[in-house]
Amino acid sequence: IQSLPGVASFPSFRNDVIVRGGGPGENRFYLDGVEIPYLNHFSTQGSSGGSVGIINVDLIREVQLYSSAFPATRGNALSSVMDLRQIDGNREKFGGRLSVGSSDFALTLNGPVTKNSSVIFSVRRSYLKFLFTALGLPFLPTFNDYQFKYKIDLDKRNQLSVISIGALDKNKLNTAISNPDAFQRYVLQSLPVNEQWSYVFGIVYRHFRAKGYDTWIVSRNMLNNDQIKYTGNVELPANLLLKYNSQETENKLRYERLTDLVKWKITYGAGAEYATYFNRTYQKVFGENTLRVLDYNSKINLWKWSLFTQASHAFLANRLTLNLGLRMDANNYSDRMNNMLKQSSPRFSASYAIIPEKFFFNFNIARYYQLPAYTSLGFRSNNGTLVNDSLGIKYISSDHVVSGLEYQPKANAKISLEGFYKY
Repeated sequence: IQSLPGVASFPSFRNDVIVRGGGPGENRFYLDGVEIPYLNHFSTQGSSGGSVGIINVDLIREVQLYSSAFPATRGNALSSVMDLRQIDGNREKFGGRLSVGSSDFALTLNGPVTKNSSVIFSVRRSYLKFLFTALGLPFLPTFNDYQFKYKIDLDKRNQLSVISIGALDKNKLNTAISNPDAFQRYVLQSLPVNEQWSYVFGIVYRHFRAKGYDTWIVSRNMLNNDQIKYTGNVELPANLLLKYNSQETENKLRYERLTDLVKWKITYGAGAEYATYFNRTYQKVFGENTLRVLDYNSKINLWKWSLFTQASHAFLANRLTLNLGLRMDANNYSDRMNNMLKQSSPRFSASYAIIPEKFFFNFNIARYYQLPAYTSLGFRSNNGTLVNDSLGIKYISSDHVVSGLEYQPKANAKISLEGFYKY
């Protein structure tokens, strides 16, 4: 993904995706239609970045990256939408794979459950802790993850998939180093002990019709983040510098209906979501010659809802395709964000085949909205006031205008030249 046009990457030891200047938190990722907010181990809360990817790439069939012209069914993104599709399990025979790499080992199992269903399961664990200990590094990370897909054809018109992915990460300090150098001392004095876990569980039900299909997606995702730090790494109450626990939980329901009328393709649907955010923070902060203590509890509960529709039509013997979409989002955090009309997200795109199936001129223009991170929405002062709510926090918006040429010399190759403006 980081090699695609318009995508930049962070320096070493980071797995962030920067699309056309947007931050890592401006991207959204979907796995077989289920949103996966946490894509990386040791992820930065409120963003999508981290150290190592969670997804087992051996299970990925294809990836579609939208750096503009996002589908109306995909919301809450400002820079990109990434649609990942997994392979289906083998329905004829059972197999497996054991992989051993420089930092981890993984086991993948793949095979039939019944004649109409299959399952894929992958689990991975790192042994960086032992490698870093041998190298004398001051931090000792360990990451674990799993990936699961079960798919069944209920009959010729109905299909059900169960998707899940999760991670458990721990980072300890190597306090057994004797005579640490300056770099080692700095890391040991500044880096907290960290434990983080996350999971996504989703069910995708699809009903096929004569001219389209209906899709229901129900999912739940959760992130738990713990950090603690003591002066000199001596675990005494008087030495406590940082104690942080935060949880993010989202329960989502989305309905999509697609109708294919040869030249017309129409999609519409709605989404609902219930989210909770919890934060317990104790931190000593030194600045301006003063030692201050941040000490607060915060919990917010959010209802979110959305409506979306999109239609495309082919003209001029299918050489010109026009696409028009509209999405509206809202939530009950405040009066500034509970009116869907204030977060109306129109989008229009056009594609003209200068040479049919070979050479295209493309254009799109759109406005997108994204809810700020929960860490911003739920940040409180010591007296319990939601600081950013009092400052008027609301949805972030981004306007895109993109135009360019695309050449497809063969089915599996594409050359494109685009100019874009983002505001």
